[in-house]
This record gives sequence, structure tokens and C-alpha cells, in this order.
Amino acid sequence: MRYRPTLSSSPRVLLLFVITLALAGAALGLFFLMGVLLGVIGLVIALYLGYHLVRFAVGHLRSHVTTDAEGLHCLTIMGEDLAFSWRGITVSGKFHRKREKPSLFVYNEEEDRFLKIPPEYRDIEALEGELREKTAFVELTLDEDETLEDRLNKLYP
Repeated sequence: MRYRPTLSSSPRVLLLFVITLALAGAALGLFFLMGVLLGVIGLVIALYLGYHLVRFAVGHLRSHVTTDAEGLHCLTIMGEDLAFSWRGITVSGKFHRKREKPSLFVYNEEEDRFLKIPPEYRDIEALEGELREKTAFVELTLDEDETLEDRLNKLYP
């Protein structure tokens, strides 16, 4: 099954497109209010920032996790393709801090590979069910100053 973020499950991605348009509008405002030189400099900066914001948003929407009989495959926001066999997963689970939505994680101790799956993924409950069924699954509540990596290092030294 394929799990991925969508605009409806991750509306904050739309904010990145709005910010990009606001940057372009501010650059045009500089062009008309402050002159051609500052306008061109502002436009170049806005185009650079806008390009990276849109690239991140598109990468986020393209990312996905796919599960099958062999294991779990993930295309990350940065375009990296990760594969975990069900047998190779040391532990998977759900983690959260106070006042945060829970996220999922997958860890392969042998290859020291780690994957965090954000709560914005559509149908994340079904993915959680698959992980519970096919791997050792834990639920962790982290302290405010504790990272998931630190907790896993304590549990699996």
C-alpha cells in the first residue's frame, strides 16, 4: 500500500506557495518604490528563495512510503530512496512529545538506518497497523529536550 502526504492532509504546504507569492509581490513593490537596482536585487532574492520553497513543497508532496510483502520502501523529501526489509527492521513505533501529534519511525540497527514518518501522511493509522503487525513496535513519549535518536540509543546500545 502507498502512503503519502496530500494537500488536504498537509495544508501547511500551501503556506509555502503563499509565501513564495508574497516574496514576489514584495520584490515588485521594491522595484516600484525604491528603484530599479533595489527592485532587481529584491527580485533575484525572491526568485532564489521562492525556488527553494517550491522545490521543498513539491518534494514533500512527492514523498511516499510503500509497503509490500518484502518490506517498506520510502522516497524522502530530498529524493532519497530507502528500503527496509521486514526482517531487517529492529524496531518501529510511534513517538511524540507533549502537545505534538505522534509520528512513526522505523529503525534498522544493523545498517544504522532510521526513518521518521510525519503525521501528515494520509491513512497513517493503516501504516501504523502494518508496522504493529510485521515488526517489533514500541510507543515512546519523549521529554522536551530529548531526541528520538537519544532514546533509541538508550534502548538499543
